Amino acid sequence: MPSGRSDAQKSHMQHLANLQRARQNSAPPSVPSPVPRTRHQTASKKTVSEIRQKNAAIEDLESNLRDYRAQIAALVIILEQKDLNILDLQVRLANSENAARALDKALRNSDSLLTDASQDLQKSRKRSQRLVHERKLVNNKHLSDIKILAASYNKELKELHEALEALSLANGMTKKLETALVLEKDTNDGLQKKAHRLDMQRSCAQASLREFRTALNSKNTWSAKKGGKYTAQARRLARELLKAGCSSERVGDAMLACAKAFGVRVGDKMSGRTVLHARDEGGHFGLIQLGREIKQGLGFGESSDGTAHRKVTYEVHHVTMSVPSYQPGINDSDKSTWTYHTRFVEVEPALDHTAKTQFNGTKDLASRIATAYLESPLSDRDGVKMETDDWIRKEEFAHADHAADGKKKVRLCGEWKEEVACQDLGEKAMDSMDPDEILRAMLSIPQEEVDAVRSAGHE
Repeated sequence: MPSGRSDAQKSHMQHLANLQRARQNSAPPSVPSPVPRTRHQTASKKTVSEIRQKNAAIEDLESNLRDYRAQIAALVIILEQKDLNILDLQVRLANSENAARALDKALRNSDSLLTDASQDLQKSRKRSQRLVHERKLVNNKHLSDIKILAASYNKELKELHEALEALSLANGMTKKLETALVLEKDTNDGLQKKAHRLDMQRSCAQASLREFRTALNSKNTWSAKKGGKYTAQARRLARELLKAGCSSERVGDAMLACAKAFGVRVGDKMSGRTVLHARDEGGHFGLIQLGREIKQGLGFGESSDGTAHRKVTYEVHHVTMSVPSYQPGINDSDKSTWTYHTRFVEVEPALDHTAKTQFNGTKDLASRIATAYLESPLSDRDGVKMETDDWIRKEEFAHADHAADGKKKVRLCGEWKEEVACQDLGEKAMDSMDPDEILRAMLSIPQEEVDAVRSAGHE
């Protein structure tokens, strides 16, 4: 039974088979991948294997798609040939019908001639019989040709229907293959992104592990000194241990014991004398900070009181004022961000608890605060100078108990504030005067007032 394929179809299918065998022979040899050692490498290896499998599946699908397209093109060519054959058969059928009609017409003419010329019937009987016989032969021949053409037409029509069904099936299969190809590409893209994400996570984890190991190694040893001097952190720790009640001679031992408990090595042991120096240094830093806040602030209030412990009088000082937050990200130069806080200043022993002693202690504290800030680098950086009288200039209120010494101290502070205000006004007036006017004004002061001022100063 013939296969129904033309020579062009056979050559085209042979060409496709040769291309498939060449593609299979040109595939790169598989290279054994290294054995994964970590979880991330195992996941990456598995992802790479899946990507290769998906790529191979995609190539097979694309090859099948090309084969189906080639078959569709061959079927279209066959359909065009069948259409040409059907047109040829239709032309031949039309010619046969025209010949049959012509013969029928000739027969009718012959019958009329026989009717009209009966005398010639005998002569032309043989000829008529011959014509009848020929007509039968021709009709039979034409009928057989018509049957053959009809069978061929039905066969070609059946083949055409089969070709159309095959074409529709091929179109459906093509659509399914295209959909599968899109899904496989999406899956491949997702797997590639997942593999990239896993690689990034592995890199970040390795970097974090290196940073953690470096930080851990750096924290195993604590250097209390830097450049031959104890660091600010070590001095601050010594002050905190003193506040906790540890004696200056035992602070170094406490540091070593704590470091040993935490698994940290300490190279140097701080002596008791260095601990006391760190304590004094911390108090000096506090005076500098307090002087800067008083100088930059709008005002403050003082609170003081005293008590006796083992027959020794102690005076304590606090100040309440608006101060910066010292927090990162906040502009401390904007005073709208400042808040009120109460600062502890100091606890100092005193000879007694009289108002005069308390007042002199306050002036001495103001002098020490002004000197500490004035001699610090902060004063030069801020471009501000501070003197003892700035304390009373910025003091707006005072807290004390209702004892007589507290009330008298408040009066003494008021007199000091009035004296400083008079001095400020006098200096302001002298700034607008000539030297001659200043000299005449000084000479016009009565001797009694000069003596009174001198006596008040001696007191």
